[in-house]
Amino acid sequence: MYGVRVNPVCVEPRLPASAEERLLGALPLSPLWVGLGLGGLLFLLYLASGFAFDVFRALAVAGTPLWRVPEVREILLLCVLLGYALATEPLTRRNVTQLLDTLQSSLPEADEEDGRVLGELLDLRRGPRWIAAGLGALLGLWVGIAADPEFIGLARPGALHEIWEITLNVGVCVVFARGVYASLYIGRRCARVAREVVDVDLLDLEPLKAFTRFGMRSATLWVVGGSLVALFFLNWGFSLFTTFGVVATLSMASAALLLPVGGVHDRIRTEKRLAIVRVNRVLRRDRARVLESSTGGEVEAAARLPGLLAYREHLDSVPEWPFDLPTLLRSALLLAIAVGSWLGGAVVERLLGAALD
Repeated sequence: MYGVRVNPVCVEPRLPASAEERLLGALPLSPLWVGLGLGGLLFLLYLASGFAFDVFRALAVAGTPLWRVPEVREILLLCVLLGYALATEPLTRRNVTQLLDTLQSSLPEADEEDGRVLGELLDLRRGPRWIAAGLGALLGLWVGIAADPEFIGLARPGALHEIWEITLNVGVCVVFARGVYASLYIGRRCARVAREVVDVDLLDLEPLKAFTRFGMRSATLWVVGGSLVALFFLNWGFSLFTTFGVVATLSMASAALLLPVGGVHDRIRTEKRLAIVRVNRVLRRDRARVLESSTGGEVEAAARLPGLLAYREHLDSVPEWPFDLPTLLRSALLLAIAVGSWLGGAVVERLLGAALD
């Protein structure tokens, strides 16, 4: 099992970077642009195969532009979606590494059990990943075939588009299924790290916001993916498959954000309640000493009371969720992008339909 080496000031992952991570790190482009580039290359390959096998000859004779053919636009969207999924898949592990680097100051001198918990963050087991990929392949086959009920086999003439459609559907579903497994697994492990390993200082919750930033980065990847899926509304209008894809990606965005943040919430709430119990116990003791002046120590107890009362007031004001105003605004922006892409797709579809009719 992959693990991490832990000491009082360092958490170092022993898992080597994958080939995809090294390639992405060497490119001077963001993963989104890399994904668009991959999608463009796939689409060019589709066009080249179409012209090579005279698939587009009838369109050329009729004078119909390729961009007005829904099937061609569908392949373009699938190519972009697959390119984006392939380019962003390695970012999950990179985000975990960044989280561990940020949490160094909040990690205590960890024992063997804490090291094992931290190591599980980078331990994406191959067995479940292969199972997720297999389920994704089956889903992609079903979507590709169900979307074209008249398709009866790959050997019939003119089946090039169907071959590309099914292949791309399988590829997209495989990568997204692996992403679902990775997001749920890492999100749950992040929540466990927050509950069991990380030190919590109720006077300074800033280090714990690293979990929020990690969740926001993960959720952003899913929201952008959902926005790309929503573009299929432009091509086919309302579709059960597209609706399922949008709902699934937005649900994963919510899970990617709330799973790690939920662990922080549980830990803050527990520490806050324990601190309030301890402070109340000391307040009651010092109050009793002040009221019973014959017991001695009443001067020291009276001097401590204002500080204890101020600390008690501070504890009441400590937020149990690691969200501040900028984080809430970014979350609202993500939601607006997701909903806007869906509604905007329906509006633009109607406008395009009116313009082309």
